[in-house]
Amino acid sequence: MAVFLCFFALYAVTSQRGVSWQDSGEFQYRILSGDYQWHSGIARAHPLYIVMAQGFAALFPKSACFYAANLFSGLGLALALALLAYNVMRLTRSVRSAVLAVSVLGFAHMAWWMGTIAEVYTWSLVFLMAEVLCLIRYSERRDGRWLIALFGANGAHWGIHDVALLGLPVYTVLLVSEVVRHKWRGAGTVCGCALLWVMGGGMVIWQAACLVRETGNLVLVMKSVLFGDGYERQVLGVGGFELKMWLANMALAGISFATPCWVFAGRGFFLREESGPSGVLNQLRALTVLHGVFWVRYFVPDQATFVLPTLGLLAVWVGLGCSAVCKDKRIYAILLTAGLVCAVAGPGLLCDAMGRGGLTVHRSRTLPFRDEMRYWMIPWKQDETSAVRFVEEAGKQLGAGDVLLADATAAGPLLAARAANILPKKWRLVTPWSGETDADVLALVRKRTLKVYAVSRAAGYAPKSLLEAGCAFEPEGILFCVK
Repeated sequence: MAVFLCFFALYAVTSQRGVSWQDSGEFQYRILSGDYQWHSGIARAHPLYIVMAQGFAALFPKSACFYAANLFSGLGLALALALLAYNVMRLTRSVRSAVLAVSVLGFAHMAWWMGTIAEVYTWSLVFLMAEVLCLIRYSERRDGRWLIALFGANGAHWGIHDVALLGLPVYTVLLVSEVVRHKWRGAGTVCGCALLWVMGGGMVIWQAACLVRETGNLVLVMKSVLFGDGYERQVLGVGGFELKMWLANMALAGISFATPCWVFAGRGFFLREESGPSGVLNQLRALTVLHGVFWVRYFVPDQATFVLPTLGLLAVWVGLGCSAVCKDKRIYAILLTAGLVCAVAGPGLLCDAMGRGGLTVHRSRTLPFRDEMRYWMIPWKQDETSAVRFVEEAGKQLGAGDVLLADATAAGPLLAARAANILPKKWRLVTPWSGETDADVLALVRKRTLKVYAVSRAAGYAPKSLLEAGCAFEPEGILFCVK
């Protein structure tokens, strides 16, 4: 409870107050509008997360709707840390080891960042830590009820994020061994596991059933469930690799490991099996390898954010390693203090040093009001207002009947602001999901009675059809007038 309250207070203070860029803006919009499906396939629907976030946001006044959506991530991360503390204490009987593990994860750059904006990853971590708890309890007494709870937690995890499916091979092996050991009683456990898993993942299964009824194509539905729309090669690790993007993601994720306390994870990972309840360490090793390998070779632009499950599992190993080798209280205090200083002060100092050295984040386009270096390097977001300022200025600039062409990064905050009735709807918003074809967009530009604006004129962000047609993008305010 102390862990939960302290970290929830920290994330409440440092959560972003307004609308967000990119996926976070999309989540804010979906929470406000009750969109459980989105436009990118079932794998990116995250329906249980949307339902839970809606319930949480309903506790707040409408004026704080964006803050509520962001704070919900902090609530999830605080709960995940409480479960982490419980798991480490269950394995080590050491409060000191639990404190070290919690501090390593709770102040880690990527975890802290994801706990201050509307994102699904922290709640995915909650259910992963719940699965670890069930593994530990099952290993202690071999009680089949903990296996049933494990599959129930994994099913609910699936309703949050597809990354839950990575643990199924480990859990299935356990279930098979239970059946072999107990025969008929094991069959009852299998039925209980299947029932709770289906109930937990019911919202995903319902969407899949509806899509089967609509399309009649089971293969298409399975691809939508497992990969979403257009992510099959990335999920399988056979496409999308760009060295520069991969190195940038590894560097960004690496900030989370910039504390000396992570060294205990290596010691913990190679502990002998008798150091913990029978079998559970091997199961945790398998989970860690599965999540770690998936993250390293999932080649997408936001690859760094997928490090969170790996960070969570490594934090368990940090606790185990600390319990095994760090017996001196003075050394423990020094390492804990050094870890906290590195985690809290490190991102700011690194950002300042890179700025003084003339190093910048190079992108093909810039977003209005956003300091790219600070946006990516600083995990606390209470003073990050670039998306809010962009929305306000765009609302002032656009008049009745105007058209705004927004890419996926800028569309999220615009949609969220409209859903909250902050932006007027007297002008038309064209997004990657609003259904306009290339011909439709060209036709809008060719209408002399309309003023058409774009957020960016850079390739990959401006509509490709306009670039190929040789349209001019003339700066006007914070937008570009397309002619």
